[in-house]
Amino acid sequence: MAVSWAEIFALAKAKGTALFLQIEKDGRDLLTDIKELREHISIDSFHLYKHYNQEVFDSIYHDICHRSWDDINSSGFGISQHKSHLEFVPSWAPKLDLTAHKNVSTQNSLFEQNLLAFKKYFPNIYQQYKEYTPQIWLPIQNQNQEINVVKSVGLHPWYGSSPKQDCEWNFENFNEQPNKDGLVLGYKGTKLAHYLHYQFVNETQELLKEAEEDVGELPDTIASIIMFGLGVGYQLEKLLDEHTVEKLFVCEPNPDFFYASLFAIDWQTIFEKIEASDTRIYLNVGDDGTHLFNDLLNQFHSIGPYILNNTYFYQSYYNASLNSAIAQLREQLQVVISMGEYFDHAYYGIEHMKEGFRRDYPVLVNNPSQYLNYKDKEVPVFIIGNGPSLDMSIEAIKEWREQVIVISCGTALQALYKNGITPDFHAEIEQNRSTYDWPVLIGDLGYLKEITLISCNGIHPDTCELYKDVLVAFKEGESSTVSALSVLGKQHFEVLQQSFPTVSNFVTNIISVLGFNHIYLMGVDLGFVDVNHHHSKSSGYYQEDGKETYDYSTANITSLVVPGNFRPRVNTKHEFKVSRQIIEQVTHRKPKEQTFYNCSDGARIKGTTPLEIDNLLIMASNGERDQALASLKNKAFSNKHSTHFIEKYEKQFSHDLLLEEMQQLQNLVEEYSTTPDDINKLINAQKELLFDSYQSGRSLLFYYMYGTVNYVNAVMTKLKASTSSSELSCLSTFNTTSEKWLTTCLLYTSDAADE
Repeated sequence: MAVSWAEIFALAKAKGTALFLQIEKDGRDLLTDIKELREHISIDSFHLYKHYNQEVFDSIYHDICHRSWDDINSSGFGISQHKSHLEFVPSWAPKLDLTAHKNVSTQNSLFEQNLLAFKKYFPNIYQQYKEYTPQIWLPIQNQNQEINVVKSVGLHPWYGSSPKQDCEWNFENFNEQPNKDGLVLGYKGTKLAHYLHYQFVNETQELLKEAEEDVGELPDTIASIIMFGLGVGYQLEKLLDEHTVEKLFVCEPNPDFFYASLFAIDWQTIFEKIEASDTRIYLNVGDDGTHLFNDLLNQFHSIGPYILNNTYFYQSYYNASLNSAIAQLREQLQVVISMGEYFDHAYYGIEHMKEGFRRDYPVLVNNPSQYLNYKDKEVPVFIIGNGPSLDMSIEAIKEWREQVIVISCGTALQALYKNGITPDFHAEIEQNRSTYDWPVLIGDLGYLKEITLISCNGIHPDTCELYKDVLVAFKEGESSTVSALSVLGKQHFEVLQQSFPTVSNFVTNIISVLGFNHIYLMGVDLGFVDVNHHHSKSSGYYQEDGKETYDYSTANITSLVVPGNFRPRVNTKHEFKVSRQIIEQVTHRKPKEQTFYNCSDGARIKGTTPLEIDNLLIMASNGERDQALASLKNKAFSNKHSTHFIEKYEKQFSHDLLLEEMQQLQNLVEEYSTTPDDINKLINAQKELLFDSYQSGRSLLFYYMYGTVNYVNAVMTKLKASTSSSELSCLSTFNTTSEKWLTTCLLYTSDAADE
């Protein structure tokens, strides 16, 4: 399409040039190609022309430039793939006359001034860069004192002859067509549709549709912007020169690039301008995305995560090695509020947690692995999910049952029951009563009484009564956890950091924390080879004749495609994709002696070893299994800190103060519902009320209302940013939303009063 091959062939024929086309080849076979060519044609040399940058091309080019042909012929090309994001070079790097450039000097006055500015405003970054030596990308300067960077190996430049112009053009493109991801705020489920929060969510969805925002240029005042990739920084100066930015998040994964910015832009002026205004700036340097989400989330929680609904995302340069990390970051930020807590969840979670302490359930202690000895930890653990590949694992579970610890997850229990398998533990994490309803459908309460329930604080009390005994663990991010530990003291208990969103996440997290060394995932598919076979056919998702209980693929979006464990790819849904990513955090941080074996025919999970179910070899004995179970139950969980907990908890958190603050919240909604300016006033007033309550530590208002108020503020932020309707229409929508919010607050107060 781009060139005329007929003309090329005609020209080659006219010049007597023989053409050999190596279609779908990347050059790694060059040795054998040249050898084959010499068998037919006498040649003693050849020229190499590299048209564009590519990992294999670059490796071959480097070897030919630095090694003899005899050496290459003897040991082959040193092809290195999957390089760090720091090594990435654009496919077509700009052409640059390096003779017109010179190295930068640390005696440069701007550099020295910038270091002093960082010493004052960001001392940690100052410490990192005061004696920094670039590792891969070297800063250079052209005749106009503009800063560029070149890669030390290959001398590839990042920018062209005018880096400043390149950066400003890049920003202009974004300025004309900015990107705002927004937030996923809706709820399409039915199981929790009766919750007050979700009733309010559904009532406001139509209002949000009416407030769809027109896409246009960046506004003069930008509420919030995440800048991923600073480069040498010229576009940052242009952004701040042309716009007022209230919240600025700058993330530069390449420390060499950030170093170059110290020679390029005036950081001191930037900081002084920010200090003189209400602007907030956050800098993240050198993070490839591994910790960026948590770091950004901490920042957004401190100012109110609802601001994400009005946050622009500016990726200032392309790096193929970071694409996956950036895409994952953007997905995670979009669901911050929808996957967070809300009133009903916090309210029921706290009540269930208190009931668990009344019943004296043992709780996972701090650093529990210290209470298991080496032999205990060597006992294998089978984590049983209800994925479709559980059906092919049943015989193996039966074969090794008496030599391993078996933990069923959620609805997998029905499949195990139908196949005559009694697990040592059954795990649940949902606090609603569905965790009671599903097991009861088995129709054998005696079977359940042979099993220990292992769960997180907040599990439904009715569910607990079904089982032989109960063990619980504190789960990070729950109001019931934070409020309870403020009374108990968090130094006594382990808090699970990666135990959501599915029960499989909870179990992989707790078993890893307990320190078991051999962990087998079975039926933890987190994906489907066939979307019509989405769970074990022995479970409640299928009828006796093998037909689905309901149309799962219609009720769930299962069109996402991810790499498979035993095959190239499988389908999945968003929740399972998130679940897999969280399990990968566990496998990334696990102790070095711990191994996860993925025996499931589903999604590939990084940090696990794929293992066909027929290749299992278990060495533990039945006696060793029994001893490990005894250590786990009797040493890793304790109720010794539970004495008088309820009295202490209710003394710390005043019920009367809670009701007073709920009334204050209602008063705010009634007060600020008249003019367009009232939108921001209400957003800030609600946030301040919650933060003040949290600081006092005397009321549960923050714990109950934080998630739901963030949802309300996200809706209000969307209404405020809307430009698709007139101001009058916007105010009308705001008033309608305020009325619905006030009604919901009254219902919340009624529930809290009945506590």
